[in-house]
Amino acid sequence: SAPPYIHIPEGGTASSLKINMGCVEMASGLRSMGIGSEPVIGGSLPALRAMIASPQRSIDAISELVRTEQLAGVSWDVEPANSTTEDANKFAAYLGSLRGALAPLGARVTVYSNAFSQIIENISLFSTSSDRVLAGETYNGGLNSQASAGMSGWLENYGKLLAPGVNRDHVAPAMLASTLRGTWNCLNSSIEQRYRRIVADDLREIAIYTFDPTSWVTPDGSRSFTDCSNKWVPFLRRFLAGSDA
Repeated sequence: SAPPYIHIPEGGTASSLKINMGCVEMASGLRSMGIGSEPVIGGSLPALRAMIASPQRSIDAISELVRTEQLAGVSWDVEPANSTTEDANKFAAYLGSLRGALAPLGARVTVYSNAFSQIIENISLFSTSSDRVLAGETYNGGLNSQASAGMSGWLENYGKLLAPGVNRDHVAPAMLASTLRGTWNCLNSSIEQRYRRIVADDLREIAIYTFDPTSWVTPDGSRSFTDCSNKWVPFLRRFLAGSDA
């Protein structure tokens, strides 16, 4: 099924956000089980720039959506090409304002980051303007099954989450629980290594991403990958219980 998704309309006014109705249904179902949901917000760079230029309209619309649907928060995933550091600074300021509006509702603002889009690559900047940066730099460690090579690459990127100026309380390593980017991601040994490092550094959250193999096509046109999010479940239970702290 499609993920929860809120789309910024072209023009960026966001006074009437385009909402995937599956988002509303999923949020309601999760709420009935006592689980919070944070629908994803995305859109084009022109729409995002227009929205940021008139921020209050979208802040009001998002706040109303959070209040009406009793959401735990919203999660931003914008990865446009050709964005700039100026876009990043303006987006961070916008998220800071949105965060201030949602805090009284008991809701948070998270944002996905990666090194490929300038608007979201500054982890330090967003670790102070959002409640949590879901850092995609740690998405995977390598494109092969060599645990040592994969861990080496993963640690190099993971170090960005611990760099000076980054608020560690506001960052979470985001990891792909799928063989889409290589089998290393799904090795029991690599999961154990990453988990132990995260616990040792006292980070407060782990973000797990996956794709539905029935609806996602790889660049070569195949669906030759598997999900392994179930392998993370025992570790996440330990993490939530604080049993390894």
